[in-house]
Amino acid sequence: MKKRIACLAAAAALCLTACAGEGFSDNEFLSRGVARSRDTSLTFNYADGASEPPLAYNSFANTTATFGFKLLRRSYREDGNTAVMPANAILQLSLLLNGAKGDTKQEILFALGNELSADSLNTCSSYFQSRMQTVGRKYLEQQSEDGKTFTEITFPEGLTTIGRRSFAYCSHLRVINLPNTITSIGEEAFCYDSDLEIINFAGTLEEWAAIEKGNRWYGRITMVTCTDGSVSTKPPKEDSSSN
Repeated sequence: MKKRIACLAAAAALCLTACAGEGFSDNEFLSRGVARSRDTSLTFNYADGASEPPLAYNSFANTTATFGFKLLRRSYREDGNTAVMPANAILQLSLLLNGAKGDTKQEILFALGNELSADSLNTCSSYFQSRMQTVGRKYLEQQSEDGKTFTEITFPEGLTTIGRRSFAYCSHLRVINLPNTITSIGEEAFCYDSDLEIINFAGTLEEWAAIEKGNRWYGRITMVTCTDGSVSTKPPKEDSSSN
């Protein structure tokens, strides 16, 4: 079971990385020219006005909770902090399920407990994700109006990973303080943070260079300040004279 989940999670990561890449040709955009349905009886999209969740939503909640406990048991380490995102993993696996067939499809359903059909996972995932995004956006907008926006985040010592798009769209965020225990920063972790340009890292330049960084993790950030100097986040431009 552990191997199955590990393989599926790796496949999900590869799929999302590929989808976020640049330079796709026209025939690779599968949704080009396809109008998104706004019929909430089919999509259960909360942002479009879906007022009630799908009938299988309670089962979806149980699946998420059970999957989360299993994931935590297999990920827990006594010598460090452990953070799991079961809902995020289920959304990724549900996305993969749409293109899966045969054994691969059965393995994904098995990893999620075999309680829900592919159609139920689609409708429940649509409702859950759209509701979280809509409610979260409204909350942040209200906090902004009330003057309660946060501008600085200090991550605790012992944290090792910042996930994909964990702090994207935090428009008022200005300062990030990272501990030297960080080992990986996910893809587009700080994208679309319009006021965030500098990160403070409590480690050396050599330690910063050793951190695994996802594609476009830096967003608008231009500089990282370390204990022994600063480094630009932008990749060096190619030497035009070599062309």
